[in-house]
Amino acid sequence: MREGKHIWCATRPLVLCFSILLATKSSAQEWETLQLQTAARQCHFSIDNPGRLFANLDEQWREYKSEKELPDSTGDVLGEARVWRNAEGHTFLSLHVFSEDIANNSYYCFDTAGHLLRLHRETKTLWGWTYIKNVKRLLNNKYSEQSYFVEDQKERRIPKPQQAEEAKAWLDMEIHYTVEQLPFARQL
Repeated sequence: MREGKHIWCATRPLVLCFSILLATKSSAQEWETLQLQTAARQCHFSIDNPGRLFANLDEQWREYKSEKELPDSTGDVLGEARVWRNAEGHTFLSLHVFSEDIANNSYYCFDTAGHLLRLHRETKTLWGWTYIKNVKRLLNNKYSEQSYFVEDQKERRIPKPQQAEEAKAWLDMEIHYTVEQLPFARQL
């Protein structure tokens, strides 16, 4: 994908950019790369390295040098995170938590003091809908939250689906308002 399309996406809602990418039938890896780069640009971040990798295997977060280093787990990988810090001290975090039926992708931006500036979270389900939540810090240090459901096929907003109650724990996942609240914060 050309750089120009990424810049265009940086000023658009992520859902719109992702639907365009899907329409071009790009690979899953290109999809993930675009999702990551778009979220990073919306946080004024440039991703020019793989970042620090953390994985939650068997309920314990550990840092790994690369994905090749991840051991075979007796259970499923419960989560994966990549962390970047820029020269100014801002932190960008890509956090993915998943199960067989649901995947939760969160993109966090933290300021130099480690406080949340912005969060974009998408919870995708096998039921054909995605729950999207955006959190943004306001000038008075309070947070604005916006959430809605999207039908995956048509990329349009829909009322709360019936299955949302079954996925409540996923939709209400904890928001980390500081870097210190991250489950692997001691390792940073």
